[in-house]
Amino acid sequence: MNPWIGIFSVLGSLGLLLGGCRYASQRFSLSAELSRKIVHMGMGILCTLFPLIFAQTWPVLLLAGVAVCSLLVVRTLPGLRTTIGASLHGVTRSSLGELLFPVAVAAVWYISPENPLYYSLSVLVLTLADAFAALVGTKYGLRHYTTAEGHKSWEGSFTFFSAAFLCIHVPLLLLTTIGRAECLLIALLIAILVMLVEAVAWRGLDNLFIPLCVCILLNVYDSFSAWQILIRIFFILCIIIALFIVRSRSRLDDAAILGASLVAYLSVTAGGWQWVIAPLVLFINYLFLGPLKKSAAERVHTIHATLSVALPGLFWLLLFYRHQSPELFFCYNLAYMAELTCIFIAQWAFEFQEKSLTKIMTKASLLAFAMIMIPYFLVTYRQLRILDLLFALIAALLSGLLFRFLQPQIRDCPLNLPRYLRQGGIGFAISSLPFVFSLLLR
Repeated sequence: MNPWIGIFSVLGSLGLLLGGCRYASQRFSLSAELSRKIVHMGMGILCTLFPLIFAQTWPVLLLAGVAVCSLLVVRTLPGLRTTIGASLHGVTRSSLGELLFPVAVAAVWYISPENPLYYSLSVLVLTLADAFAALVGTKYGLRHYTTAEGHKSWEGSFTFFSAAFLCIHVPLLLLTTIGRAECLLIALLIAILVMLVEAVAWRGLDNLFIPLCVCILLNVYDSFSAWQILIRIFFILCIIIALFIVRSRSRLDDAAILGASLVAYLSVTAGGWQWVIAPLVLFINYLFLGPLKKSAAERVHTIHATLSVALPGLFWLLLFYRHQSPELFFCYNLAYMAELTCIFIAQWAFEFQEKSLTKIMTKASLLAFAMIMIPYFLVTYRQLRILDLLFALIAALLSGLLFRFLQPQIRDCPLNLPRYLRQGGIGFAISSLPFVFSLLLR
């Protein structure tokens, strides 16, 4: 098909979908959530068929750009927002989902040029699993778990898992040469992982992360044996169960605990067993801060807290996965050491109001250094360098100093997003120092 014919056909179909959904919403009094999901599913199914319409990348990128610009205009202008965009903006919650959807489609298309089936499966999971989960959770959700934006239902999450499993398993079984057992286990593992992603995402970020995760995981796991996949399924289930067992000691809400499960899984699968030590040490220390038993009202740390702690380390982990450079393991541990220092300072400055911040900062820095770096040097003793030990000690003191002076109202143990951004920034800055120095010395 001529690409321009395909482009105008897609744009015309999307226009008819929005107009038709707007008419049906008024004619049959459809709920805002149902109307939104009909548009979501219609757009998704159309995008799933892109491999049958386009043979090149540029038409899909062009359509994504046009879609984002058009949706921004509809979102911005009140007249369009309440007419053409009523099906998308009828719900009261704030979401970037409709803007991120075309971005995700373009990104998944770009990274899977040689495997259009994986592109289609990635979009199909987002289209069907996410829509069914929202509809079931809204109408039938009775058992809820806490998230950054309130609550989600376990019924909705189980629906997402079931739909994602079927969306992946059936096409893999019928359209690929992957073995039967492998198809079943790949679908099961990916469904579990993307269910966790959907559970922790907020403000429509699942529209970006779900298709990207499905596409990447399909490309990674399609060459694995059944035993390799089964071990990973067992591992992620064990992590989830273990973290929920100790939930009463944690101040993380449910979505943050599920996010921590993903961090632990990524640490082991992308790095190796050594890479889970630092986040595990940090989490164990975190459990023993404050009272041992925490009430539901005290579980106030959201997924934002988990991300602020984990993202600097995940950056070095993914860089290691890409380049296999052993020196990045040092940067990874420095990131968690800096984060643990900030956590100690925030908690102790709140608990011990009479103690000087200088003493708290020093104690926090030295204890975080010992907790993270002693296991690090035990694991890497054959490459042990005194200079690294000294550098880590200075980095711990520097991270404590930065958090003390950059975080306002530190005695109140703030839990807002600016605090998390500062903490994550300190972790990234401190962990980047050896990497920057090595580049300068080359």
